[in-house]
Amino acid sequence: MSFSDFIENKVLDSLFGDTPYVPPASFYVALSKTLPSDAGVITEPSGGNYSRVQMLNNATVWPAAVDGVKTSTIPATFPVASNSWGTVTHYAVFDSFLGGNMIGWGQLIASRLIEIGDSFEIPSVSITLN
Repeated sequence: MSFSDFIENKVLDSLFGDTPYVPPASFYVALSKTLPSDAGVITEPSGGNYSRVQMLNNATVWPAAVDGVKTSTIPATFPVASNSWGTVTHYAVFDSFLGGNMIGWGQLIASRLIEIGDSFEIPSVSITLN
């Protein structure tokens, strides 16, 4: 996963005496149909029952990093699509259910066309931050 410009700036500011970054109580995993940018721009599916998936921000969901990698212990399970979401290729982690700041992004193991009635899950070991 690539960190966003937003979080890189927050970490640098925190390390070098500026206002400390206060992480949110939850993160939200989003899907993207295009390559996200470090500036936080993604192309999320819209409508069709799509919504970001909430993941609590704690040591149970996000245990200690190993070799510079933080991996989620739970999957991100999205709602069943009631319309086509198109082909998703990437995921992104945000600090808000809607809008908000992107923390980082990663590529899905495989792109997937999500049609009416499909469900989609990103396995826990596939959601990584490094």
